[in-house]
Amino acid sequence: MSADMSQAACAGMDVNFFFDDYVDNRDMVHRVCGSCPVRKECLAEALESNQTHGIWGGKATHERREMNDRQTNRVAKARRHQIRALLGTGMTRAEIADRMDVDVRTVRRALTGES
Repeated sequence: MSADMSQAACAGMDVNFFFDDYVDNRDMVHRVCGSCPVRKECLAEALESNQTHGIWGGKATHERREMNDRQTNRVAKARRHQIRALLGTGMTRAEIADRMDVDVRTVRRALTGES
């Protein structure tokens, strides 16, 4: 983790306190994380490393999953927009795939709304 975790509000606490199946009082965990100076970095690390258990940066597993899903949807929407714009310039699907470093199936799925 790139953040100085020694500055974390949870530094020195039992890490088991932050895992979903252990947490009896999520409100307490969220209060600890809410006051943490490295909360954003902690959450970013959990999202980047795809942590599937525990509370990281004040977010439970299901909350991080929803955040990842929303990000995936934004990326797919941006890709579809870019592909349609390139198609509008007269490029072929193969040329678009080559330019975007994806395969032609990805281009086709984006155009049909499958991605």
